[in-house]
Amino acid sequence: MGAGYSLDHTAGQTSCTAHVVLAEGADAEAVRRAISIRPKEDFDLHHLTIQTERTSCADLDQLHP
Repeated sequence: MGAGYSLDHTAGQTSCTAHVVLAEGADAEAVRRAISIRPKEDFDLHHLTIQTERTSCADLDQLHP
């Protein structure tokens, strides 16, 4: 599984957008739920957008230049 992410702090709220490339056979919803727990618990981050992909849509270093 690969991932790329971006953090933004606007109007007093921090948000995160993440792109996750799933391993073959992975359950996308289960992965999304598992990933969403850590930022909420560890960083009190509640605005999180996770996009799961079966194949990478871009070079991960170039997702968010």
